[in-house]
Amino acid sequence: MTMRRSRSADDRGAALVEFAFVFPLLAMVLFGTITGGFALNEKQQITHATREGARYAATVPWDQTFATGTWAENVRALVVERSAGALRAEDVCVSLVQGSPGTVLSSTAPRTASYYSSSQGWTGYTATAGQPCIANQSFPISPSGEDQGRRVQVAVRRAVTVSWVLGTSDVVMTSNATSRTEDGGF
Repeated sequence: MTMRRSRSADDRGAALVEFAFVFPLLAMVLFGTITGGFALNEKQQITHATREGARYAATVPWDQTFATGTWAENVRALVVERSAGALRAEDVCVSLVQGSPGTVLSSTAPRTASYYSSSQGWTGYTATAGQPCIANQSFPISPSGEDQGRRVQVAVRRAVTVSWVLGTSDVVMTSNATSRTEDGGF
């Protein structure tokens, strides 16, 4: 009976020591999973807002008069609103292009969207008004005139710092959406 009790005490002690070795690894995996989930959620919010902005912009005539701002500024405001706080106006570029190569009909771009990342070495990106948000896309005009080759481009770039157990990482989340305009008359 005495031998049995001492073996049980030894087993409990060994289990406690093994748990002490394994617990930090389990905690890192759990924390990494949670952090990765938050980052994925933010990426999905950005992607959803970009697509919804392009879809909205495709349905609204670009020469429409708004109570405030231009067509592109209103589309950009919608993208920022639909991102649930993940984006700022400086992170969003909106343009309406036509033909091959894409000629810009209307656009708004971040004044300057500068970011810094010591780990990735990038210093930022700047888009200017009058330039397409997504370069090197062309949209031919159909001979019958049914497709005027007009496309809405919405591009988003957001710098995010992701916290991990062993430090932080600077990550650039991007999303691009292009949509054919529905109003053939403009």
